[in-house]
Amino acid sequence: MAPTTKSKGKKAVKEAPLPSIAKKAKAASTKAAAGPKKDFYLRREQKKHHIIGMDIQPKRNLRPYVKWPKSVILQRQRAILYKRLRVPPPIHQFANVLAPKDLVPLFKLLHHCRPDSRIERQKKIVEAAKQFEAGSKKPYVSIKGEHELTFGIGEVTNKIERKEAKLVVIACDVDPIELVIWMPALCRKMQIPYCIVKSRSRLGTVCHKKKTCAIAITSVKPEDKQLLATVREICETQYNSRADDIRKTWGGNIRPSTKASSIARRRKARAS
Repeated sequence: MAPTTKSKGKKAVKEAPLPSIAKKAKAASTKAAAGPKKDFYLRREQKKHHIIGMDIQPKRNLRPYVKWPKSVILQRQRAILYKRLRVPPPIHQFANVLAPKDLVPLFKLLHHCRPDSRIERQKKIVEAAKQFEAGSKKPYVSIKGEHELTFGIGEVTNKIERKEAKLVVIACDVDPIELVIWMPALCRKMQIPYCIVKSRSRLGTVCHKKKTCAIAITSVKPEDKQLLATVREICETQYNSRADDIRKTWGGNIRPSTKASSIARRRKARAS
């Protein structure tokens, strides 16, 4: 609406425009006079009721409501405790596992020296029986192979104490850890190369078992001697030669990110 002028004596005064509130009131009165808006839909949208027997429940994050197994809860709590608490060197040394690039030659050697499975031994016994029926003079079949791995804590300990083991492989996730916590020190005392790997279930696949804590190599085939020397050199460099550092290195004492950020802010405030 264009502003109008009124003559008041000699001077012409302009009328002020309507305020915003007056404009809104005028628009509302015009809308009411026009009548209600026609609804062209067959069915109006109704408010949803998310109760039992009514509308479909919306998607939610169900992770907080999952009841995890007790073993999973204990694993997570143990991992958090190892981060928060100060871990002594004998336990912290099992956190230093071999790198993936060094695991390739190690497990290649282990699979070359792995013992026969139960089915393979049965086949050997059947073949020996057939040879005996045919007139062979040597029916005996050795269940243990010529280049067999020694596995199990007791057997591996005997091989280490007798200095028959050429390489010892220890798993880091043994529970309780006290079962193997002394084995690295024994290997260093007997000057036998050792290494720590990440999973005892992976060691178990080498021995045709579900899990195993430790493995010792006593002898290898002539064609695998060079591979054994390479693996021994890697283990001596990373573990045996670093005995002093391993004895002095503590672990844990890692604060959560929120706590670390708050401590950093306090230090910054004090410095300023």
